Amino acid sequence: MLKICLIVGSPRKKRSCNFLIDQAIDGIKSVDGEFGLDRVFIL
Repeated sequence: MLKICLIVGSPRKKRSCNFLIDQAIDGIKSVDGEFGLDRVFIL
């Protein structure tokens, strides 16, 4: 199981923090295997 410990990002105009999280999860899903998400920091 792949464990993601930290995702850091800054939302652009008209993009929510959820957009960043969704994009990160989509990228992770493109890699085979299961994953867990520990922490998300939005700056």
